[in-house]
Amino acid sequence: MNFIVGHIYAQEIDDRTKAYLIKEQIDSFVIYSEYYNGMTPPFDSCSNETPQYAFIHKRGETSIVKIDACNIYMPIKLSVNNPFEYYINNRDSIHKEVIKPPRYFYKRKKFFKTVLMEVSSSVSHSCFHTFKSTTFKTDIAVDTYDLTFKIFDDGHENIYYDENQKTKTNSLIKLTTALIKQLEEEKRFTKN
Repeated sequence: MNFIVGHIYAQEIDDRTKAYLIKEQIDSFVIYSEYYNGMTPPFDSCSNETPQYAFIHKRGETSIVKIDACNIYMPIKLSVNNPFEYYINNRDSIHKEVIKPPRYFYKRKKFFKTVLMEVSSSVSHSCFHTFKSTTFKTDIAVDTYDLTFKIFDDGHENIYYDENQKTKTNSLIKLTTALIKQLEEEKRFTKN
């Protein structure tokens, strides 16, 4: 069994996901999760944790299954152009890529010398797009702050912004989030 498991922060959802994949005898799968560091949990116990979305590949077909703290939803069959296929076709590049944190350099005169100064930025509360591959021994967790930060408060541009935007990892995240958003808006996930 080949698999990629999203970084799991909710043990309950993790256990439900594993049980589902074993019961259904899935050939291979990718689990996507979006983790919000510092997020205040809602009062609804079914919404306490961010759901996981399992992209499953079985008998030559790819489907997506939503799994939250209370439900496992019916699989939705996907077309050939989907995040699972994109990952499989680009996994070598994705595993080598590094999303670089915001940074810029400037020159400053100090004691009759010119010194190169470095400015970088980070945050303690952010959103992470997570994928983990136990088959390929890779763990991917992308901080959206690093991925989307463009301009510093003083007007300097992040020197890594364009490079980060051109990565296969960013393309995988965009494909995944766009598909999930579309399926959620169309209310396509139905309870099992």
